[in-house]
Formats: sequence, structure tokens, C-alpha cells
Amino acid sequence: MAQVISGAQGYVTDVGMSGIYDSYAANVYEHVPALQYPQSIPLLRRMATDDQIKGILAAYTLPIRRAQWAVDPAGCRSEVVQLVADDLDLMVVGKDKVGSARRRGVSWAEHIRVALESLVYGHFVFEPVYELRDGLARLIELAERLPQTIEGFRVDQHGKLIRIDQKPIAGVDPIKLPPERFQLYTHDRVGAQFWGESLLRGAYKPWLLKDEMLRVNATSHRRYGVGVTVVKAPPNAQPNQIREASALASQYRGTETGGIGLPNGFEAAVQGITGNVPDTLEFIRYLDQQMSRSTLTGLLDLGSTPNGSRALGDTFLDLLMFTLQAIADTIAAQLTSQTVTNLVTLNFGEDEAVPRIVCGGIGAEHAVTAESLNLLLTSGALSTDPALEAYVRREWKLPERDPDAPPLTPTDAAKVLQNEAPVPVPPSSTGTAQPTTVPTGDPVAASRRPFEVSAATGDVVLRRGLTEVEAASGTDFVEVQEQWLQALDQLTDAWGDVTFQQRAAILAQIRAAVEAGDLSALAAITAPTAQAVTLLMDYMRALGADAAEAVVREATSQGVKTAVGVLDDVRIEGAAKAVAGFLASGLATSAGRSAMLVWNDGASPKDVEKSVGDALDELTDASLRDGLGGALSVAQNEGRAATLKVAPKARYYSSEVLDANTCQPCRDVDGMEFDSLDEGQAAYASGGFRDCKGGLRCRGIIVTRWEGV
Repeated sequence: MAQVISGAQGYVTDVGMSGIYDSYAANVYEHVPALQYPQSIPLLRRMATDDQIKGILAAYTLPIRRAQWAVDPAGCRSEVVQLVADDLDLMVVGKDKVGSARRRGVSWAEHIRVALESLVYGHFVFEPVYELRDGLARLIELAERLPQTIEGFRVDQHGKLIRIDQKPIAGVDPIKLPPERFQLYTHDRVGAQFWGESLLRGAYKPWLLKDEMLRVNATSHRRYGVGVTVVKAPPNAQPNQIREASALASQYRGTETGGIGLPNGFEAAVQGITGNVPDTLEFIRYLDQQMSRSTLTGLLDLGSTPNGSRALGDTFLDLLMFTLQAIADTIAAQLTSQTVTNLVTLNFGEDEAVPRIVCGGIGAEHAVTAESLNLLLTSGALSTDPALEAYVRREWKLPERDPDAPPLTPTDAAKVLQNEAPVPVPPSSTGTAQPTTVPTGDPVAASRRPFEVSAATGDVVLRRGLTEVEAASGTDFVEVQEQWLQALDQLTDAWGDVTFQQRAAILAQIRAAVEAGDLSALAAITAPTAQAVTLLMDYMRALGADAAEAVVREATSQGVKTAVGVLDDVRIEGAAKAVAGFLASGLATSAGRSAMLVWNDGASPKDVEKSVGDALDELTDASLRDGLGGALSVAQNEGRAATLKVAPKARYYSSEVLDANTCQPCRDVDGMEFDSLDEGQAAYASGGFRDCKGGLRCRGIIVTRWEGV
């Protein structure tokens, strides 16, 4: 049976065994006397006034200050989460805004601004202040306790901080703050070194030299800017004449009216510097770069260095953002473990679960634009909900939503992002248009479909109800949509073999390019398409044949007999080759760009190949489904057109009911009657409507009425 051992037996350091870890302990950790705590505090403040360091600190603090700080419920009770969020002036993860402002309380924006001073000094202390209100202890202030007021940090032998002592002032005893009475932010603490280490520690040496060089450079300009006055005494001059020449030279001032009077026989001249002198300004620039290097902010120096590129700038920026995220996460963890834990314990007891403070991904932010959101909604990768709508309104400075207004559908949400008004629903034959629903079938496949899904029934909801013409045409839009979806899901799954073959060919070409050291070869990377064309044609032929038979049933429902049309195989093959080529080219281009990002003189072919393979693994199937779906739309419309060509003459109308979202050109053509089948086919030559802003994603079709022809 295993023996249970409780309690630590070792110690954190052999310094300060009396339990006092203050400036004495600091002398052991820091070999530069000026940087030993606590005398380092005024020096660090002086360093922070340097222009280069001010830029470094701004690069560190501003992104963290503007990040999305929030309270993560982490499974805690809602009343606990709300109390923490209200008292810290933070929003709750998943909610769109913070609570209302209080007359007294913590201002998070101000608190995080001051808390980031811990980067300068290595630490910063706050004292929580509470008041009893409605039976709850409410946090009303996190009072600043400046570093210069801290006398020492006291820990036990195991390294646990047991209190912080403030320096006594006149008439006041020393202040001793136990753990529940302080919030300590520490940067890069090691062991019992709770005063931390300043972010500027690595910049001290270049800053010290720079401070001296600036004075040297100023003296140089003052001394040699107008030259050095030289006064020569007459030949065989007496000592008093030499002293007089020296006094005359010293008294001369290089002003606009400056001059000098000389006794008979004396000579005066202004001499400049002869020979080479050190380039002080270049040395100062070098020192600035060293300070940036020590803090991973090389991005600040790209404009003043002989080398640099956009790719290098992106690399520097990524590295800095990852660093800032790590710092923000540390601050969040320290706040959670101290003030948040104490606040929850005071109000709900020691056994209550504690929510976490989190900071939104500083190092992994994506630009959220109306276009990107629309693509996410259209592809089905994102669905609308109140939180998303509130975020969009907040980011684009739009008014808050009317609480009495009905929620937006994904279609209407996408239109809002495109600055387009919601489409009015055309009346049906019964006078009121109702949404048309289709069963989702496979829930996995349904999750990839680009339409709204009813939460109540699990059915797919078409964009709008049917118009009178659409209802009378006999077109089974449910069947048209389901056949297309089923074919798209099956084709996407079968495309895995195509992708596997293309990836192997692409990676082989990249490996060969790296081995040959030929960077330009990345532009010539290709992917084979023969297998892709064959597979795509099989699915297009099958779906086109189904569409041709569907038109026969539509004609029969209107009392018209017609034969099944024959697909134009040349059109099918041409569309298959074009789409397969587009998809292969896109995959090859993505791989080539990924290879360029990791290509350097020291990279091995194996390393580059692995990095590119990992990048390809992260690609989503959104673009693939767009391309394959467009090809299948071509097949459906080709099949319908094939039967219409052999059927009796009819009246032909456009229908955009199958579109998940509808752009302005498609809205304009929706319901239009064409003068002839040829005119309709010209409008829908490539599957969808030719002027559609969604390109291959358009699902417009032609519907037919034989009555009255």
C-alpha cells in the first residue's frame, strides 16, 4: 500500500531563513547594485522615460489594455459569476456587454492600466476594499500601493508569501498586509523573489550606455559645432603672453556677434575636427536595437534598419503577440487566485467554485469584417444568435436591437452585414408565404449545409415561401435541394482520395524545390486532376439525369407529356475540368505560400515538407464544397435544360428560392419571365445566375408554366 506523505519538507532558498525576504535576499539574486531591490525602483522609473523604452512599454501594454477581458463562468453558479463580473467591471464570456456603471467600484480599464506597471518594476500591489451591501461583501476599490512604499515581502521557508510590509511614515506604524488584504501582480518571479524582475532588466546595459552616449553626443556638438578657438602667442613669447593667449581662447564664444581682439603679434584661428571620429548616433541606434531585442520588440526597429521585409515584420508581430498573450494570461491567473477567490470566499464560503478571469486571444486575433462574417454564415460554419448580433452591432457602432423585434434569421443577418435590407417574401397562391422545410437526414451532413436549420424540428428551412408561379410549376424544391445536398455530401467525402493523391504530388515537388534550393519553383507547383475530373463527371452525370427526369414530372403535373432530355456531355466534361482545375490550383497555391513562410537557409527539405503538410491539414473544406457545389448546380441546370429543349414550348421564369442568401442581382432577377428558353439559359449559363455576387454558390434555377402558352 502506498504511503501518503503530506506537507513540504524542503525550503525555497537558503537566504533569509528568518522568514524575511527583502533587499538582503535581492542582493544575492541581482549582481548589479543599482538594480538590487528596493533601490532599483527609482532607476527603473528613470529608464521608463527613455523614448525607446517608452515605445517598448506602449507596444506591450496597449494591446493588453484593449483586449477583451472577461469572466469565464467555468461551470460556476450564475449569481457567483455575476457578482464577480459586476465588482470587477467585466463582461461575462458569451454575453455582449458589461453591466451598468456603479457610482463606486473598480474601473477595469484604469485597473489594468496601472497593473501593467508591474512590467516596469517587476511587481505592483493593490489593496482590495470592500463594503457590506444587501448582505454581500462588495468590492468597491483596488487601491494602489506604489512600489516605493513597499518595505519587504515576507515568506515562509517553503516560499509561500505570508505578508507584505509597507514602510512606516510619520505617526503611523508599519502596515502589514496579509494575503487576503492584497492583490499582487508579479512579472517573472522565481522562488521567493516576489518583487519579480522588470521587463526592462535586459535593456539596462544598452540603456546605461545610451544615456552616456547622448551626453557625449551633445557635448560633441557643443564643443565642435563651431570649432575650437586656437590663439597663438608671438614667437619667443613670455609666460605671461602664453597665459594671455590661453585666456583669450577660453573667453571666445561662438555667437552671432562673437569675436576676439588680439594684441600685436598674436594670431587666432577656429579649427575643426581632424581625422576620423566614432559615429555616436549609429552607436545609439545600435543600443536602441539591443533594447528592442531584449524585449522581443524588433518590430519597432524595422523602419530604421538596413534589413527587413513584410514577412519578417509579420514574424516579429506574431512573436510579440504570443508574448503579450502569455503576460495577459499570467495577470488573469494572479487576479483569479487572489482577489476573485477572496471575493467568492467572503460571500459564498470556501467550498464555492470560483470563476476565472480570462483575456481574449491577443496572439490569435482574426480581422472580423462584414465580408468574412458573411462567408462564415453562408458556408454554414457559423450561425446567428443574439450574442453574435450584439457583437456585430457593438463593433460597427450600430444601435442596440429593439427587444420587441423578432430575432434575425441567418439570411437576414448576412444581409445586414452586406448593408442590404431583408428580402420581402413574395405572396404565395394562398396569399401568405410560409417557410418551406425539408428534413435534414444525416445530422453530420446537415451541420455542413448552407441554410437555416429549425431548432424545434431539425428541418432545413428554405429562404422564403413559394410564389404563385413556383407553386403552380410543380417543381419539388425539397427534392431538388435534397438531391443536390446528398450528392454534395457524398462527393465531398469521396474527394478525400483525390486530395490524398494531390497532396502527395505537391509535397514531392516542394521537397524537390528545397533540395535544389530553387525558391522560384514554388510558383510552378501543380496538382494532378485526372482522377478529380473522372469522379466529378460521374456525380454530375447522375445528378443531371435526376434533374432531367424531375422536369418530366413537373410537366406531367401540368398535363403536358414530354420525353426525358439527353445531357450535353461536352458541357459536363468542360465544367468538370474547369472546377477540378480551380480546386487543384488553389491547393497548390496554398501549399506554395506555406512553403515560402518556412523556407530559410537552414531549413531541411523534411522540415519544410512537414510544415506544409501541417498547414494543409488545417485547411477547411469550405472552398472545396463551394467548388463542388457549383459543379453540381451546373449539372442540375443542364439536366433541366436538356428536358426543356425537347418539351413543348412554355413560359420560363427564374427562381432564387434555393439560395441560402440572396444578393441584389439575384433579388432583381428572382421571378422574372424570360422571352424564350434560350434567354433563360443565357442568364443561367454556368448553373447559377450569371451576375450573382456569390459566384458558384448561386442556386438559381428556371421553372416552367405550360398553361396559357
